[in-house]
Amino acid sequence: MSGFSAIFQRDGRPLDVPVLQRMNEAICHRGPDGSGSWVEGPVGLAHQVLHATPDALRDTQPAVSARGTLVLVYEGLIDNGADIREAARTADLQVMDGTDATAILLAYELWRDECATHLSGDFAFAIWDRAERRCFCARDPLGIRPFYYHLDDRLFACGSELRQLLHHPGIRQDPNEGMAAEYLSNAVTTADETLYREIQRLPAGHALAVTAERHRLRRYWTFEPARRIRFRTDGEYAEALLGEIRTAVRACSRAQGPLGIELSGGLDSSSVAAVARDLVARGELRAPVQTFSVAYPGLDCDEGEYVREADRMWGDCTKRVPFALPSKSAFEAVVAAHRDFPECPNGVAQRPLYKEAREHGCRVLLGGLGGDDCLTGHPVHYADLLKQVKLPSLYRQMKADGVNARGLFNLAVRPLVPLSLRRVRRMLRRGYPDWISDRFAKAVSLADRLRRPQPARRQWQSRAQEEIFRALSNGWSYHVHETLSRVLAEHGLELRSPLLRLNVVEFALAIPEEQRWRGAETKFVLRQSMKGLLPEMIRARVSKADFAALFPQLLSRLDSESVFRSLRLVSRGWLDSERVRQMHERLAAWIWPLWMIFGVESWLTNPHQ
Repeated sequence: MSGFSAIFQRDGRPLDVPVLQRMNEAICHRGPDGSGSWVEGPVGLAHQVLHATPDALRDTQPAVSARGTLVLVYEGLIDNGADIREAARTADLQVMDGTDATAILLAYELWRDECATHLSGDFAFAIWDRAERRCFCARDPLGIRPFYYHLDDRLFACGSELRQLLHHPGIRQDPNEGMAAEYLSNAVTTADETLYREIQRLPAGHALAVTAERHRLRRYWTFEPARRIRFRTDGEYAEALLGEIRTAVRACSRAQGPLGIELSGGLDSSSVAAVARDLVARGELRAPVQTFSVAYPGLDCDEGEYVREADRMWGDCTKRVPFALPSKSAFEAVVAAHRDFPECPNGVAQRPLYKEAREHGCRVLLGGLGGDDCLTGHPVHYADLLKQVKLPSLYRQMKADGVNARGLFNLAVRPLVPLSLRRVRRMLRRGYPDWISDRFAKAVSLADRLRRPQPARRQWQSRAQEEIFRALSNGWSYHVHETLSRVLAEHGLELRSPLLRLNVVEFALAIPEEQRWRGAETKFVLRQSMKGLLPEMIRARVSKADFAALFPQLLSRLDSESVFRSLRLVSRGWLDSERVRQMHERLAAWIWPLWMIFGVESWLTNPHQ
C-alpha cells in the first residue's frame, strides 16, 4: 500500500520542510518504489509509492492537474477511472493519462466537493486547491483506506498512518483516555477518535474541506435503507450475488505482477479464490494467481484439510506457510514503531504468509474479509420475525438454533423495547465492565461512550439490516482495516477485500434476511452462489477456526505473567487490580478482555509514551 502526508499551516507560516520529510520517512515502508514531495508556502504534500497496479508505473505523486491549479496525494484503487475520463473529455477538460490520480483530479474539477460521490473504489486522498487556498480530503464509503488527521486554528496535518502525525512537533501526544477505556472494555465503538487526543480519524464516507479560516466535515455517502432487492427464487438471488462478487474480484485483481490470494479454508476466502479461479478459466483474468495459507500444525485452528480439498478441485497447489509468533523484543519493537494498539495473536501469526507472498513477487493480496460482516445475518432477526408476527417462522428458527425461552426474550423481545425504556434500564446498571475502575470510568464517561446516542432513526427494512450496517461502521471495523493496512504495507503488499467492495455490501444489505440466515444455515445466499465453484466440504461448512489457543501461546512468549503483576494501567487507576488478577487466573475464559488489557498496556509503556 502506498501512503501520503500533507501539512497546511493555517496561520500562514511557511512550511517547515524537514517536518514534512520526517512524516513521509515515517512510512518509508509504504514506498518501496519511490517517493516525492511538493511544497509551496504554508503547504506541503508528500507521497510514498508502491506500484500495485500497471498504471501506477506511470503515476507520479504528488500529482498536479493539467492546469496546474490542483495538487493531489492519494492511496487506493479507483474502479471507474475510464468513466471519469470520458466525462472529462465531454466537458472539454484535458486528460493527461490513465492513472487513478488523474481520475481523482478530474473528478474534483468536474464535481468539486461532490467528487467523492462519483468515485468507485477504495480511497483516501488530499487535494490542495491552489486557487481557492484550501485542502479538500475524502475517505472511501467503508473506510477501507486509512486517513488520520490533526486540526486546530494553526495547523492541519494528515496522513496514512497515525505514527506520521506524531512526528509533527505541533501535535501533542497526550493519550486519549476515553478511547483507551473503550479498548480496555473490549468494546471499541467510537469511529472518529484515536488513542491520542489531538489525532482524529476521517470517518468513512466523509469529506473534509479546510481553509485558513474555517473547516467543514460532512458525510457524502451512507447506505440507503429503503433500497430493496427482491427476486422470485433462491437461484436468482444466488446468481445476482455471484455477479456482484465477480465484478468485485475483477476490480480487485488489477495488479502489477502475480495476484496473491489468502486462502484460509473458510467459506469467505475460499469463495474469493473460487471466483478468481473461475475468471482465469474464462479468460477474464490474465494475471498469474497464487494462493497462500497459514498452517497451524497440531492446533484445532489448522484448516489444512479444507485447503487441500480446494486444491484438488482446482488442480492448484496452495503454498502452506507455518505460523510463527514473535519474540518479546520483536513484538515490543513493532508496538514502539507503530505507536498504536498492537495486532491480535491471530493477526501476528499471519506475518509469515505475507512474507512468503512478497517473496513470490506479489504486490496485491486478496482476502475474504467482509463475508462475516455483511452476509452472515444477525441474531436480532428474531425481533423482526416477532414484530412481523411470523410466529411459525420464529418457532422454526428457535428450533434450528436451539434457543430456549430466555434466549427468545433476549433476541426477540428486548430489541423491541422502546429506546427510552432501555436507556432507563441502562442507567440503573453499571454500564461498563467490572474490571474498569469506577473512578476512571466516570472520569471518561465510559458508560456514555459505550452507549453513544443513536443517530436519527431512518426507515430501516429490519433491525437485522440496521445492526449489520452498524457493525460495518463502528470503531472496531476501523481498527481492523487500519491495522491490516499498516501490517501489509510493512511487507510491501496491498490487501484488497472483494466482499467489502461497495457493490457487494450494498447488495447484501438490500436482500431479505432469510437470504442471509435461513434456519441453521448462515450466509445462505453465498453458499447457494458457490454451487459448482467450491468443494461441498467447504460450501456446506458451518464450523469456523478457533484461534483462542494462539492467545495464551503469545502471552506466554511475551512474559505476560510479569506484565500483569505490575500493570501500569493499575497504577494509573484505570483498572481494578483484584478483578484483573481473578481474570488472569482463568485465562481461557477471559482471553479477549485480557488481550485488550495487554494491548493497551503495551501501547502505553512503549518508549514514546
